[in-house]
Amino acid sequence: MCIRDSKKASLVLSTLGQSIPLQELQHLKRIRKDGPTLQVILGREADREAVEGLIEGRLCGTGLTGVTSTQVPSSAPGDREEWERWSEHWPMNYHPKPAGWSVHQC
Repeated sequence: MCIRDSKKASLVLSTLGQSIPLQELQHLKRIRKDGPTLQVILGREADREAVEGLIEGRLCGTGLTGVTSTQVPSSAPGDREEWERWSEHWPMNYHPKPAGWSVHQC
C-alpha cells in the first residue's frame, strides 16, 4: 500500500501497529520510501480481511492507495551478508548476536 502524504504516515503506522501487529515479521521495517510515495507493510496475506476492514474504517481518508501483495523475507537474517542482500528487497532490522552468544536447548 502506498501513502502519498508523508504527514499521514505516523497515523497509519500507529493504527496498524495497534490493530495488526507484525508478530512474525518483526525483523522487517514496516515502511519504505519509493520515490515520492511511502510503501507500507499492512500484514500477512492471511490478515487480508482485517486489513481491508481497517482501510475502510479507521484508515479511511488517509490517502492510502494501491493495495498489492509482495514477497518479503519470512525470517530474520542470520548474518550481515544476508541482511545486506535481503535489505535490497525490503528494509530490515538487523541485530547481530554478541560474540560468544549461543543457543542452548533445554
